[in-house]
Amino acid sequence: MKKIQLLAVLSLALFFTACGGGGGGGNSTVATRIQVLAGVPIANATVLIRSLTDSTSMTTSTDASGNVVIGTLASTVTPPALVIATSPSGNVTFYSYWSSASQTAIAVNPITTTLVALAANANPSTVQAPLNLTSATAAVNTVLGQVFQAVSVNTAGLDFISSTFTPNHTGLDLVLDSIQTSVDANGEVSLTNKLNGNNIRVTAGSVSALPLSQSDAQLITASPVQACTNTLDGLTGSSLGSNASLYDNQGFLNNGLDASAFRSNIASANTQTPFKIATPIFSGKDGFGNYVFSVTLVNSASGGYISDLSVPMTTVGSSCVITGNHFPFELSIQPTIKSTLRADGVSSANTTLSPVAGIEIQFGSQGMPLSYYGQTVNSARVELCDAYNSCSLLALLTNPGGSSNYMQLSASNYLGVNYSFLNLIPNPSFSLVNSLSNPIKVSFFSSSTAPTTGTANLIGSPIMTRSTADKFSSAEIASISSAMPSVPYTGTTWLASFSNPSFNFNPGNTVISSIQVQGVVSGNSQPQSMSKLVLSGTPGSVSFPGVVAANTDLYHALYLAGHIPGRNGMIETKYVWAPTCSSCY
Repeated sequence: MKKIQLLAVLSLALFFTACGGGGGGGNSTVATRIQVLAGVPIANATVLIRSLTDSTSMTTSTDASGNVVIGTLASTVTPPALVIATSPSGNVTFYSYWSSASQTAIAVNPITTTLVALAANANPSTVQAPLNLTSATAAVNTVLGQVFQAVSVNTAGLDFISSTFTPNHTGLDLVLDSIQTSVDANGEVSLTNKLNGNNIRVTAGSVSALPLSQSDAQLITASPVQACTNTLDGLTGSSLGSNASLYDNQGFLNNGLDASAFRSNIASANTQTPFKIATPIFSGKDGFGNYVFSVTLVNSASGGYISDLSVPMTTVGSSCVITGNHFPFELSIQPTIKSTLRADGVSSANTTLSPVAGIEIQFGSQGMPLSYYGQTVNSARVELCDAYNSCSLLALLTNPGGSSNYMQLSASNYLGVNYSFLNLIPNPSFSLVNSLSNPIKVSFFSSSTAPTTGTANLIGSPIMTRSTADKFSSAEIASISSAMPSVPYTGTTWLASFSNPSFNFNPGNTVISSIQVQGVVSGNSQPQSMSKLVLSGTPGSVSFPGVVAANTDLYHALYLAGHIPGRNGMIETKYVWAPTCSSCY
């Protein structure tokens, strides 16, 4: 199981504007309320208030409602100060600003993060000096002006950075339900309309309005936002694996699995790592019209972060139930960073790929036959389309054996065996964040080679979908590459004593999803694959009993799959040792 996947996407949103910076004044005995929201309250968030003029600071945490009240903040920290709130899983960090001791309420959320980013003209984590928020406040009002109008929020005279409100899916909370926002390493802000996928990117020097109409907002209020949120919040892996009433048993389909088979997989995963769902946030509609909720998966006992997931929901009668992604088999298009490293000490040109970033296309990796509309899928065409169904070819894929469990990129399209083998479109020039909610068109064919145009040998109807996120930026590639997870082998060397191997792993600031070893298993003459689900952001170890190295000339490999908290996309490292097989790299 390469990754636990109800689907993968994380969408967070909230609005606010803010007052300008300043300092001093106020009564040090007045209590200060901090509210941390991300569509729903963030309970047990760690909150750091750090002065921007001296070394004073304090750390606290929110209650079950996402609030914390500090009676002596002005006596402890010198304003103005940066406010940093981190979710208990560690996968999301929000920023805000405390301008003076007279400010007795501080809102902390994704859009306060945006405001600080625009004011600093940089990523909020880099703020070291007092900020003037006036221009950034005007920019946020421009960016979200159509959103305010659509949800009938009058912003005249409102000071949103110091105003708190009830998260009840009306007013400002409805704005929160309608949009998502994120800030990259360089401080560029991306805002998206959850309902139709319209996206804009803004900086302090380049501001535009995010389109959102009243009909968009009406879709939000008509959707089962509150009911689905209540259904998902706190659900345990045990319940998800056993309670059939949580699922759309008539229409459920997830990567080719019906509700019963899906529950069985969830129950198995929960046995290895007991988990529960936290912080469900409405993130928009998918190509099948289902309402999708972003959630965080955490360890049931420790609360430790495991993964970011998204869960498609629908209504059956008065109930909100899980309906699956409706794909006939696993179908994933995502940004990926891959490294292939020699582990045998043999140096050879053009055999090490470390690292390469791009868009990975993966079909059928759950081991299910590639069958669609009752026919075997032998090839596929992947295109990026606009609103007028004008499409550009991204990739052709092939299923060489006719019945294999996965498809691979056609080498005729992307030269370089490494790229085809890795199913990776390297360093793409295109962006997968655009004005459509589902811009990627996947067509399946019975022919051994998919046509570049036309419908000859087409099977059924094409599927419209999207990448889990846009491609990694240059700054992200540099940052993530330096944090690639490592898994040193505990034996004498990589090649000797390869019996019942055990591997120590250190995720750094990543989360390791799984570790797979390919080696000779007792009783077999050829290498076999064995995989272990890890789901850990802390150092640990995993062992593979029964794996031996009867012949070290044979191909052996170790695969490491992981991700960065709060950023959809995979990081994969592959260690290979095969001293007599240069083509194995």
